[in-house]
Amino acid sequence: MDNVASHEDWKVCFTSVAPGLLLFARQWVRSRADAEDIVQEAFVKFWRRNHKIDNPENIVARELFPTRALLYATVRSVTLDLISRDRGRA
Repeated sequence: MDNVASHEDWKVCFTSVAPGLLLFARQWVRSRADAEDIVQEAFVKFWRRNHKIDNPENIVARELFPTRALLYATVRSVTLDLISRDRGRA
């Protein structure tokens, strides 16, 4: 289980990266609630894949390590999926 991050690692990652991810998601969706749902879904998808958080301190320092980049890519993917579903309903 070497590649599974600890609870504390996830907490540090979420509290440091989530605000930026929220702003990133808000570029495409109208409501803050939708953006919050997107960020939450992105973290759940990331967690389910048991990704290792490389170094929480580096994420806090805003250095672009794989964890941070993958989270932004996941938010983008979830956002585009939501937009696509919404357009299909219209």
